[in-house]
Amino acid sequence: MKRVLSIVSLLGAWTVGCQLISGVNDLEVVDDASGGSAGAGADGGAGGSNGGSGGSNGDGGSGGSAGGGGTSSTSMGGSAGAGGSLATGGTTTSGGTTSTGGTTTTGGSGGCTDQPGWECDVVSLCGCSATENCSYNVDTDLAACNPAGEQEPYHVCDVNADCPRGHGCISGICKRYCTSSNDCGWDDAACLEVYDGDEVIEAFGYCSEECDPVDPTEPLEGGAACDADSTCYAYADDAGNLAHTVCVASDGEGVRGDACDDDGSPDPFACAPGYFCDNLNLTCRRFCEVGDENACEAEGTCLGFSPPAYLEDWELGGCGVCDSGDFDCSVFPECGCGGGDACKITDFDTGATECIAEGTVPAWGACESLAECARGSSCVGGFCDPFCGEAGDNSCVIGDCFQAQSSANEPIPGWFYCNAPCEPVLADRAAADDVKPCPEGYLCQPVANDPVNLDVAAYCAASGGLDEGSLCEVNGDCADGLGCLEGECTPYCRTSADCTELYPTCYNLDPPLYAGPGDVIKQCF
Repeated sequence: MKRVLSIVSLLGAWTVGCQLISGVNDLEVVDDASGGSAGAGADGGAGGSNGGSGGSNGDGGSGGSAGGGGTSSTSMGGSAGAGGSLATGGTTTSGGTTSTGGTTTTGGSGGCTDQPGWECDVVSLCGCSATENCSYNVDTDLAACNPAGEQEPYHVCDVNADCPRGHGCISGICKRYCTSSNDCGWDDAACLEVYDGDEVIEAFGYCSEECDPVDPTEPLEGGAACDADSTCYAYADDAGNLAHTVCVASDGEGVRGDACDDDGSPDPFACAPGYFCDNLNLTCRRFCEVGDENACEAEGTCLGFSPPAYLEDWELGGCGVCDSGDFDCSVFPECGCGGGDACKITDFDTGATECIAEGTVPAWGACESLAECARGSSCVGGFCDPFCGEAGDNSCVIGDCFQAQSSANEPIPGWFYCNAPCEPVLADRAAADDVKPCPEGYLCQPVANDPVNLDVAAYCAASGGLDEGSLCEVNGDCADGLGCLEGECTPYCRTSADCTELYPTCYNLDPPLYAGPGDVIKQCF
């Protein structure tokens, strides 16, 4: 069977109030489209010696569930951990062709590219004639020159041969190749990644060009209008915030309430342009502009995403019904409060809500009170954890949904929050998924006992910031990705391939430490 490339991490799950926007996961790219450079995970943190505990927050914050406890190091047994954030995925582009008369060497052909066996460069088009395009073949993993197509950039295509020079058929759209945003030629462009199966193609990516999810056929300023046979989806960053929007080919016709069920999973191509597939009930919902009273008409109210998603100077949302019950507002979906306010649970016995001034600390950031957290999250165990639907559902962008506990260890009615482990091993962060980022100045602390769920797995703790090789007393003295072993800050690892020249061998710790259920963390020495 012929291999195809896929787009990953394009808004795979975005919380929309109590709903999720289904994104563009595993979109097939027909023919030989590919490309993209790998996204790097954000820094996490090194492990401290003592485990974090959950508890009540100051200034009216709720008592949250805690990160599990780490242990101080004993001979070859330091606690570990570096936190990390998800690397976002991208889409696929096409490759290149041979330069006329060029020869293939281990360093490419004719100096056009340093990719072994490639005959041309997909961005510069070096090696191809003025009528040819450089395209990548996923079956051979090589680039070659082929006749350029006649389709306009960012219009619908079937194969790479449809697309003009410098472009490839990515998710059914002719998109420009790039190795950095500087190759794109317009403001706020991003060079997004491309995957062949689960593998990032390191050689090139494709240029984003913003479209409007609410009305895909009308471009945003400086962006692209999607074709009639395509729609506009959002691209999320590591923390789940909207980063870019992209056109993708789609022949969906579903509107409000129509099913978008693909064997129990959301089908992002079942809905008509301007609609998305709700992960929770697998039906189509309309995109809208938050604050526009006429945006949804008979389809309810425009409810914001969590975390909020902004396009230009307005907020993107989804049409739905705000049900706050007997209280002032709803925390999930976030609705019922005016501009500048956020809904928070302020009575931990009844779960009653109030509209209070919105805080400035984003999701996963450090906090001391619920008032500090931005809309869509509240202070749990010292961090602004996002709200979610109910324990065990799939309403979290990152991690699982848990119920908050009061300082008396009693469940707080209606308060459910997302939590996930951080990634302790720096070398594994780019490929990590379903992990949370740690704020600046914090580290990822693994836990001493094999955790039973993500709520008691590796967690973020304050970091002392000492570099590799520095003398230390506890893991928390060390910088991101390091722990204190035999009095020195050394990297955390799963295999010796994760280690450095200074500390080349990955040792088992005694007692062992864990990042998540069954996920043993070791340390280099």
